[in-house]
Amino acid sequence: MDFNGQVKGTFDTLQVNGDIALSGQLIHPVDGDHIFSSNTFNFDCNKSMTQHVDAQGMTGDGTITFSNEVEGTTYVLLFKGSGNYNITLPSGWWLNDTVFDFTTLGNGRAVITAMYIDGEFIYSVKNLLYVA
Repeated sequence: MDFNGQVKGTFDTLQVNGDIALSGQLIHPVDGDHIFSSNTFNFDCNKSMTQHVDAQGMTGDGTITFSNEVEGTTYVLLFKGSGNYNITLPSGWWLNDTVFDFTTLGNGRAVITAMYIDGEFIYSVKNLLYVA
């Protein structure tokens, strides 16, 4: 099957047994403009694989939870700093054997990558530096 141009629409599930060759971009919308509520944020994986959250309104340490995760999938969260507060993610494996200290982020940005493999999360967090 060959699609030229863009295919748009709403689909429940597309299941393919075999390879998919793609020329161009696979577009998956970003779910964003979330605000921490009571110092918590639920990353609902059914909304999007890429989301962003503004944590600047936090009043204390917070928690990020995930729901509806799918085995073998990678999720990305753009995290807008929380001042001097830390956040806790669900248990999992961390890159470089260390949990990221969000208190060092201030009001900056970080990218949280969470892979869900074998029923566990594997995390990588990178502090971003704005260059004008």
